[in-house]
Amino acid sequence: MATVIGYRWCISLSVPQTWRALWQMGWAVRAAGHHASERDEQAVATRESVRPVVERR
Repeated sequence: MATVIGYRWCISLSVPQTWRALWQMGWAVRAAGHHASERDEQAVATRESVRPVVERR
C-alpha cells in the first residue's frame, strides 16, 4: 500500500505511517471468509461514492 500511495500522490510513507493513515480512514485488516454472502449493497455503494481525501503535508 505504501508503494501505491507513493506512486499515486508522490509522497513517501513508512510502513507504520501507512497503516496509521489507512486506520484513520477506516481501513482494517479483515478476513474475507464468509462476509461476501452478508454484503450490504447499499452500504458498498455509499462507501464507493464517498472517497477519503489524502492531504499532502
